[in-house]
Amino acid sequence: MINSDDFNRIRKQLGLGRGDQLVEIQSYLDQIYPKRVRAMALNNGVLKLATQSSSVASELRAGQLDLIKKPEFKTVIKLQIVIQADN
Repeated sequence: MINSDDFNRIRKQLGLGRGDQLVEIQSYLDQIYPKRVRAMALNNGVLKLATQSSSVASELRAGQLDLIKKPEFKTVIKLQIVIQADN
């Protein structure tokens, strides 16, 4: 039987904690940009954010250094911000 320490170590190695962190990040973004920014993916420290608004995208780009210092963004090194049309 696998113990919890081994389970957590394997989970971390496989990157399964990214989903939990994306939920944390999305919760934070919903407070600042309600329904205007979506955390889409987190891979190798790059967080992909999508918005439909060019002004929100510009605001995110301008404030990205402050944003990634927030505790919710603990493993984020860089933001990738995309403007995505509503489909």
